[in-house]
Amino acid sequence: MADDDLPEIVERLVEQADTLLDNHDNISQIVKHLDIPFDALSDQYDQPQSSTRFGFAPIVRTFLYRELCDYSDSELAGRLDTWPYLTQRFGFSPDEGSPTQGGLSYMWRNRLGLDTRRVINQTAEAIQSLAADRDIRLTEVAPPAPDPDDVTDGDDELEPVHHFVDRNVGQFMDLARDTVFTAFDTGRANNTKHADDRVWYSQTKASFLGERSGTRVAFRSLNRQYGDKETDVLHNDTHTRAVKKLATPETHQYELSDYVETDGTPTPPWRRIANTIQDQYADAVDGFVDAVRNTGMFQEPAVAAIDITHDQFHVSPWKSEDEIEPDDERIVVNDAGKTKVPKDDYPEMVEGMKGGHEYGYAYATLTIVGNNVPLVLAVEPVRHNSIWEGDDGESVSYAEIVDRLLEQALEHVDLHMVMVDRGFDAHGVQDVIDSHDLTYLIPKQKYERDLDGIEKVRNHEVADIAVEPDVTLGTGADTGTNEAREHEVQFMYVPAQTEDFEVVDDRPTSNGEGGGSCEDTEEMSYAVFMTNRDDVSPDEAMGLIGRYERRWDIENAYKSISRFLPSIASTDFRMRCFSFMFATLLYNVWRLTDYTMKVLVYEKYDGYGPEEGRLRPRPEISANGCIDSMLNCLPPPY
Repeated sequence: MADDDLPEIVERLVEQADTLLDNHDNISQIVKHLDIPFDALSDQYDQPQSSTRFGFAPIVRTFLYRELCDYSDSELAGRLDTWPYLTQRFGFSPDEGSPTQGGLSYMWRNRLGLDTRRVINQTAEAIQSLAADRDIRLTEVAPPAPDPDDVTDGDDELEPVHHFVDRNVGQFMDLARDTVFTAFDTGRANNTKHADDRVWYSQTKASFLGERSGTRVAFRSLNRQYGDKETDVLHNDTHTRAVKKLATPETHQYELSDYVETDGTPTPPWRRIANTIQDQYADAVDGFVDAVRNTGMFQEPAVAAIDITHDQFHVSPWKSEDEIEPDDERIVVNDAGKTKVPKDDYPEMVEGMKGGHEYGYAYATLTIVGNNVPLVLAVEPVRHNSIWEGDDGESVSYAEIVDRLLEQALEHVDLHMVMVDRGFDAHGVQDVIDSHDLTYLIPKQKYERDLDGIEKVRNHEVADIAVEPDVTLGTGADTGTNEAREHEVQFMYVPAQTEDFEVVDDRPTSNGEGGGSCEDTEEMSYAVFMTNRDDVSPDEAMGLIGRYERRWDIENAYKSISRFLPSIASTDFRMRCFSFMFATLLYNVWRLTDYTMKVLVYEKYDGYGPEEGRLRPRPEISANGCIDSMLNCLPPPY
């Protein structure tokens, strides 16, 4: 190839890429569809005495892909080995396999002529600029979704599915490091003995070991087990200081009185702690969403669900009889006049849980549901005044909590419907969702008015479903604003198909006991839902309720987040809040890993697919299986 031809070849390839970027945001797809003039490029192996197992065309596409994604030869070799659709896309024969790291390095230096390397480098640089203008991320951190024409005919000797899953799952450990670890920054000096990656590595190990990781002794055992030498051991105090520094707002100024009132470093206000961690959590979520968008498996606008999850705290807020002093103030805790004495230093973020005898830190979460990857997009701490705080405790309304969750989630994805737990049945919550121009679906707590509506449906000769249309709903005092808003809602009276539809008011109050809605056991065969969707017919009502029922299929798996939550003794909210959000990100790694492996398995193996009647198939990788794989595949950052 003459030097004069080089600019023309690059220009033609860039023009093609400019068009392809309008239709594809997956870089391997773009590389696949480029019409590259291979005859004009120089293959140094193109001699009679030379032989090679790899064709020239797939090698050129592979190196163009490497330059576009800024991969090293090691990273590229790993992706070719574990992402089978890349080799198919680039044109490698199934018999060839894929080049090793050493092979790639040798071919770049010895097989590709200088002019060919220049074409690849200049083309990649120009396409990167085009992608940046479109805000398209080129680096692929999840396997690409296969094209139908990428899938080869069946193989009589396919490896067992579990072997295929085990062989490919290691790639997602890169996702864990690249997406989760890089999102958090402690702000410590660069010359610190243990870098941030070492801290997050230990946090990950602790999360995987769950309840076994909560004490100093367990932490030391953990580091001895996974450290290569004594100098690699990250002590519990170092880990704790790093997390506290991450969760402390940069602008927070301590006062002398803060130190007088505490035994150690004082804790900043909980709201500022949450904001600081949430900003870094959002960076990680951006990485997950980018990854799943690259696969082509993500559909927007999406459906989301909001729930409350507890991190249980096994300490009572009340003093025992032996601890009570004569001048302690007593608090009446029930209608019978029973009194108790609260502890002075009980954590402010702990609230009562269902049943009245359990306590925990509460977090509201917004999770994608439906047919998309069930990622947790946003986490918001719940702060409610508890009975043991008297009149001094702070309380944040559910309306404000939902508003903050939506603000966070909408930074990442487009939503069109939000389904929330019945405990969020409050005018302020409904108004907040409506003000975001989103549809909501909420199971309603039943009061006398609703029982009358249920009775009418029950007594109807034919109908067993009813819709009460265009009920005007006004905002309540819990909206957090002084604005008066109204919107119309539809009440839907439907048969309670599952026990989840039996609308029992079990949202905990400040003392852990249930609320005060009107319930009648004879009326439990019906449930009441409300939505702000316009013109809902009875048939459409059952369709909407069916979507809510399938939501619980997600929730059952979502409860597995507790499997990633380490048991910690600290009551410092910086430690508690960070541990919960970090565990939630590891949960996201599992769900993204499982979802993507399903796609690979379904394309490669006949007879695998979603089970009839289920929203999505059972996991190819369980939470425990994902944990085991991560423990085996996640190398320490020494």
